[in-house]
Amino acid sequence: MSALKSLQQILPLKNDQPLDELNPTPISTELSLEHYRASLQQSNNENLAKCVSQFESFNHKIKEHKKKLIVVGEIIEEFSNELNNLSSSLISLEQQSNSLSKDSKLQRSITERLNPVILDLMIPPEIARSVLQEDITPQWLENLKFITEKRQLLHTLPETKSKDQLKEGIELLQDKAIERIRDFIILQIRMLRSSSKSSSQLIQQKLLEVKDAFQFLLSHHQKLAEQLRSAYVYTMRWYYQSKFSKYLYALEKLQIRRVDSAVLGDNKAGEYFTLFEKRFEILHSDQSAMPSQIAETSPFSYWVEFVFNQFSMAVVDNVIVEYLFTIEFFYQGEEKDNSWAEEMFKNVFQIGQEFLTYISNTLDAYGILFIIRLVQKSQAKLHEVHIPVLDDYLNSLLLILWPHFTKIVDANCEAMKRTMLKGKKATGLAPISITQQFAQFFSALLELSVNEAEPLISSIIRLRNEYESYLMRSTSLSGTEKEIFLYNNYFLVLSVLKNQTSNSFLEEQILHFQTLTDAYTKH
Repeated sequence: MSALKSLQQILPLKNDQPLDELNPTPISTELSLEHYRASLQQSNNENLAKCVSQFESFNHKIKEHKKKLIVVGEIIEEFSNELNNLSSSLISLEQQSNSLSKDSKLQRSITERLNPVILDLMIPPEIARSVLQEDITPQWLENLKFITEKRQLLHTLPETKSKDQLKEGIELLQDKAIERIRDFIILQIRMLRSSSKSSSQLIQQKLLEVKDAFQFLLSHHQKLAEQLRSAYVYTMRWYYQSKFSKYLYALEKLQIRRVDSAVLGDNKAGEYFTLFEKRFEILHSDQSAMPSQIAETSPFSYWVEFVFNQFSMAVVDNVIVEYLFTIEFFYQGEEKDNSWAEEMFKNVFQIGQEFLTYISNTLDAYGILFIIRLVQKSQAKLHEVHIPVLDDYLNSLLLILWPHFTKIVDANCEAMKRTMLKGKKATGLAPISITQQFAQFFSALLELSVNEAEPLISSIIRLRNEYESYLMRSTSLSGTEKEIFLYNNYFLVLSVLKNQTSNSFLEEQILHFQTLTDAYTKH
């Protein structure tokens, strides 16, 4: 681009015309520059004045704003100072936090090591409160475990003041626990003696729920525990004597079907023989004892074995319950000494023996033999559950019953002899009436024979031999007619025996009478 064109672009031209068009006449370059300088100076002066005016206006406004910013500056400066202070505080807090963190770790470590020691040496307030105030329940027994564990721990701790304080506290808790256990057991014993109808089994169940309490008492105060055990035994002796005396009084109201004479040879004894099978059911009956209220008002009559069985079941059931409770509660399940049972039940046993003597004053052979089997049934039941405390009592009953049964057999043998020898002698070939009675009586005794070593067997053999001896002399027949008469009587006995439930001794008797009938068959 030429210098002229450059200058044209710089210099202002009127009406935006090109330089050659506005002034076609050529001018010199120097004049143009001078003119431009003058114009430029004038323009600059105007611009400068305008700028100065504007500057002064801006400067005035700036001063006003500066005045306002002074306060803001002060605030910012103050805020900056506070930030600096806060920063310093944060740094200090960070240092303190680090220090605390280190201290916390150290404290935690120390606490972890000290905590077991502190727990070992302290008695929680809730434990002390529970021992002193809460009811004695299975949950309360946890306090006794705590006391026991602390006492064991005392032996492992070094001799310190803390150990002495712990020992003193544990002893106080132990004494208080013993006192509360004593009061609790005494309360239960008093309830047994109270006039209210407190069930002994409910009280026993309540005691069994806290049986460990008595063992704690036995371990820490044996004399007191033994005194409480004796108090319970004597209380229950009174309790059972009272209960069974009342029950016996009710049973004595029952009407007993007595047999006052020998049945063999008695023409009115037909019902006695036919009811044997019905009476036999008592040996397989599992009925519970008759309540005293029913016994006092019952209008029915009962056989002697039924009445005895009511009293016997009550005795056996109560003794079993009492034995199981006493062994579990007082002896921790160990059968060390059963003298307590003799002390507790001796009055009941005496009542039972007197009652048996009273009701066995009869010639009811079936009834006495049923009673013997019921006693033996009770013995077997008690042996199955390993309860020995009734052995002597039941054996004493058998010592009363067996001799009396032998006397009944003697009476029937005598009655049979009297009927067969002193009465009118048989003249016909048919079996005599007493043979039918003998066969039924004999088969019934055989059905009740279970042990060939007991007195029943000798009584049966004696009865059989007596019958055979008297039968030979009970007829005036002779020769073949007498043999036919004997065959008919023996065959009747054999037929009755074959209809009975078989046992080893019965088979022997069947074989015996089969031999007798065979001996007369040819006639």
